[in-house]
Amino acid sequence: MYYLAILTGAIVPMVLGFIWYHPKVLGNIWAKANGFTEEDLKDGNPVVYLVAIAVAAVLSYRLSMSVSHPDDLHPFLHGAFHGGKYAGLYIAAPVIALLSIFEKRSITYFAVNAAYWVVTLAVMGGVLAMFLQPEA
Repeated sequence: MYYLAILTGAIVPMVLGFIWYHPKVLGNIWAKANGFTEEDLKDGNPVVYLVAIAVAAVLSYRLSMSVSHPDDLHPFLHGAFHGGKYAGLYIAAPVIALLSIFEKRSITYFAVNAAYWVVTLAVMGGVLAMFLQPEA
C-alpha cells in the first residue's frame, strides 16, 4: 500500500501540470512569462517526463512522512493542509520567489508557478493522507 501511495502521489503533479499549463488554462500565460514560442513547447522528449516523475516521487515520498499521523480532520483535508501550507506556502513558493528575483522573472512567472505548486502539493498531500493516515 505504501508504494502505491507514493506512486499515486507522484502522478498528481503530472496530471495537474497537464491541466494547469494547458494553453486553454494558464499555459499561454506561462509560456509568455517564460518567453517561450510555440516551437519551444513542441519538444516531447520522454526523458523529461521520466525525470519529472522520478522527482515527483521524491516529493511524494517526503510528503508522505508528514501526513501519515492521525488527526481530527478528514484525511484528505489533513494531507492538503500539510501539503499546501507547509510544503507549498512555506517551502515551494519562497524558493520560486527567490529564483524569480535572481533570474529577473516577472510576477506572472512567480504567480503561475508558485500557485501551481501550492495547489499540487495540497492535492498530493490529500491523496497521500487518504492512503496512509491510520484510522482514528
